Amino acid sequence: MMKLLTLFGKTAGKLYVNDQTPGIDATQLSRQECEAHGIAIIEPSLKQLIEAETWTARRRLSRYDRLNIIMARDSGLIFIANHKNQWECAQTEGVTSIRGMRIMLELVRRRELHPARAKKALQRMQDRNTWITEEVVDEFLVQLDKTQAAKRVRRSLTSNDF
Repeated sequence: MMKLLTLFGKTAGKLYVNDQTPGIDATQLSRQECEAHGIAIIEPSLKQLIEAETWTARRRLSRYDRLNIIMARDSGLIFIANHKNQWECAQTEGVTSIRGMRIMLELVRRRELHPARAKKALQRMQDRNTWITEEVVDEFLVQLDKTQAAKRVRRSLTSNDF
C-alpha cells in the first residue's frame, strides 16, 4: 500500500499525514520514513484538537479520524479514507475525499499503474484485510474493466482510422 500511496502522491500532489495519528496514520511509518517517501507531516492546531474531541457526528469515528477530516477540511486537502464510514462522514462535512481502491483506479486511469499490478495489489491487500470482501473485489474489477474500456474508446477516437 505504501508504494501505491507514494505513486499516487507523485502523480496527484503531495501527501500529508497528521502527526497525532498512531503510527503516522495507516501508513504505519515513522516520521523519518514518511519524509523519505515525500509524505509531509502536519500538526493540528489547538482549535482543531478541541473540535475533534467535542465533535458529534452521526457516525462513530475515532478521535483520529475526526481530526484528520477536520484538518483536511481546514486545509482544503483531499481526505483519503480507508473505510466507508470515514468517507461518508467526510462527504457530509463537505470534504473532498477518495476511498479505498479508487486510488488504484485513478492510477490505472493515469497510466501510472498497470491493471494487472492493480489486481495483484488488491489480492495482497485482501489477504491482510478481512474487510476487503469478495463483493469489494468484484466491484473493483467491474470499475477496473470500465476504466480499461474507457481507455480503449479514447484510443479509438484519437486514431486516424475514420
